[in-house]
Amino acid sequence: MMMDSPSITIPLQTDEQGTIRVRGTRVTFESMIQYYLQGQSPEDVQDAFSSVPLNEVYAIIAYYLANREALDGYLNQQAAKADRQREAFEATYPPKMTRVELLKRREDNQQQDT
Repeated sequence: MMMDSPSITIPLQTDEQGTIRVRGTRVTFESMIQYYLQGQSPEDVQDAFSSVPLNEVYAIIAYYLANREALDGYLNQQAAKADRQREAFEATYPPKMTRVELLKRREDNQQQDT
């Protein structure tokens, strides 16, 4: 027997920072969808994000596929935001500094303080 007008609630909400999350979890929409876009099945996505029931994983993927253009724009914005945050962090804390470079930096800082 088929219902007259079946409907599915999409378990997503936007937090104060504008990040879309799975309702009731800390799981972000982009982390789930990136997993799916890398070729993982919905079951694999659910294994990776066990706090999200499988039926909700399917609902989120279906929502993404039905609204792909708009949601790809959101994903691109989130990726650009993450890039800016990474660049700011690396500007403050340069990656892969050698021990010699760290010691030199400490020495320079100590000289500036005196």
